[in-house]
Amino acid sequence: MILTNLLKRIIRKLVWIAAPVCTSISPMLNTKLLYFYSFRRKLDMNNPITLNDKILWLKFNTYWNNPIIKQCADKYEVRRYLEEKGLSDLLVKMISSYDSPDQIKWDDLPSSFAMKLNVGCGMNLIVSDKSTLNIKDTALMLNKWMKEEYWRDFSEMQYKDVKKEL
Repeated sequence: MILTNLLKRIIRKLVWIAAPVCTSISPMLNTKLLYFYSFRRKLDMNNPITLNDKILWLKFNTYWNNPIIKQCADKYEVRRYLEEKGLSDLLVKMISSYDSPDQIKWDDLPSSFAMKLNVGCGMNLIVSDKSTLNIKDTALMLNKWMKEEYWRDFSEMQYKDVKKEL
């Protein structure tokens, strides 16, 4: 049991090391590798059956290099898209954007706020009381987010050329 768990952890680590390398070789190769690792079956792009299969089919056949998909993958550019479509009333008020955590004027932010990296997933900071925020640790975390190459792990090519902002 211990050996089995250790082996599973090693395989998982190897898959996540290989994923960005595979994307550099071929985004399709990486997608098939992660699909097989997750579902224990080959991905058949010619006959998508499950919702996952169909989303991956769309990823390579409809979304690939689609300018609207690229625009909407950027959390700031999607705002511009909605404004152009006359839907700006759906947008939450934006306080500011930053090219780097070093530019943040923490004293100017309200006592509660949310901050999100404009690309990727799960890189959200929700602050309900700024007085309890450790700014040094938060800045370190934000700098780590800025270095993250989210697109590489999952071959999410729509994020590849997006300039990162907070």
